[in-house]
Formats: sequence, structure tokens, C-alpha cells
Amino acid sequence: MNTIILKKNIDAERIMLKRCKSYLRSLPKGSLSSYSRNGKLYYKKYLNKELLYLGTDENKLVQKLKKRHLLEKMITILEQNLQLMEALLAGYRNYDPSYLQNRFKRTYQNVPEDLIRDLGFVINLGDTTFHSDNKIYKTENGLLVRSRIEALIANLYTKKGITFTYEAPVQLADGTIIHPDFTAYCPSTGKLKYHEHIGLLSDSGYLKSYLWKLEKYINNGLYPYYDVLFTYEKPNQGIDMNEIECLLDVFMR
Repeated sequence: MNTIILKKNIDAERIMLKRCKSYLRSLPKGSLSSYSRNGKLYYKKYLNKELLYLGTDENKLVQKLKKRHLLEKMITILEQNLQLMEALLAGYRNYDPSYLQNRFKRTYQNVPEDLIRDLGFVINLGDTTFHSDNKIYKTENGLLVRSRIEALIANLYTKKGITFTYEAPVQLADGTIIHPDFTAYCPSTGKLKYHEHIGLLSDSGYLKSYLWKLEKYINNGLYPYYDVLFTYEKPNQGIDMNEIECLLDVFMR
């Protein structure tokens, strides 16, 4: 479970709860009942044991009491959701193998990597030796990457609490070894996902490499925006990190 996303959900539901309560204060109190006559609904208002006939739903008071009923139900559910999520957040424990091993006694550290790999976790997080001489941009965690944009993307993964590695070797089903820009563990599915950032499409050699990778992914059953996220830089326009963040949130669900 990604606790960063859980915290965002809690914040979003708190905001919605505040809006609902604010709107509710603007509405009249009371509840409705209805009866049918000649196929048409007629309404009554109840408040403090008093009964008021309102007629059809063209009455604005009927509409306001319908809104009140919906808001009251939403508030009840939101309050229950917040209690459950806050209790989960308070009691949730991280089970990531790397996190746990760092807290083990030396006797139990260095668990064989085949177990961790078979469970779908990323092995050896951080920098790799793949063309390491071209990595000159440093992320907030000290990881060296090839471009300023890749450093921003890596920082985004870290901000969201997503476990990832940079340019780690991946063996495809046909035996081909490729190095995705980012390999990330998706907690909601328990699978590895890949992220390729495409920054130099105006360069023919770079374009050829990108098309080769795209074909390799598809031919090996890894599909764009389901298994592999592709992000792009527009010529002379740079990059929109808000757009990348939105794509990443959807991709890692």
C-alpha cells in the first residue's frame, strides 16, 4: 500500500466533508415523505412533529430537502471513511524487504535475492553501471541520472513513496536485455512497471532507439500505458511536470 496516496485520499475527503457541511448549513431542516396520486408524486415536510404539505417537486423547498438528504448521507459516509483510513494509516506497517532487512540483526540480513525477485520487488535500488559516465545530474536522494528532466521524474517517484530503480537491466520474454529509464514496483498490483522518458525525438538515432524499444515491449506482451509509461518532451516547449505527475498517478493505480 502506498501511504502517500492514502494521505492524499484522507486530505481530499476532509476537504469534501468540509464542503458538504458548509453547504448543509445553507439548507432548511426537515425530512420528506411522498405519496402518489394519479401517477404523480406529492410531498410532505416533517419537522419537530409538524407536517407541511408541499405539493409536487416543483416546489423549491422539496428540492432543497432532497439536497439535504443527499448531503447528510455523504457526510455520514465521509466521516466513517476518515475514521477507517486514519486508523489504517496509524497502524499500517511497511513490509518492503529492503526496509525490513535494514532493521534486522546482521544474522538475518542479506536474504538471497531470488526470493525478493520472485515476489516482484525491485532488486538493488539506485544507480547502475549502464553507461554510468554520462550520468551527471543528481537527484534529491543522490542518484545520478542523465538529464535534468529525469532527475525531476526520479524526485517525483521519491515524493510519492514509489520504490524504483534507474536503468536497471530487464530481461524480456524473448531474452532481450533492455534498460528502461525507470523500473517501479506497483503496490496495488504487486507487479513491476516501466517508465520511458522520451526527450530527443528530433535526433534520428534517438528516434530509432525509441521505436526499437517500443516494438520490443509490445512484442513481449508489455503494452504502452498499461505496463510501460511513455512521457515526452515537446520541441522548444520543455516539460510539464504536473502532466507527468497526473499520468504517473493513473499509471501506478
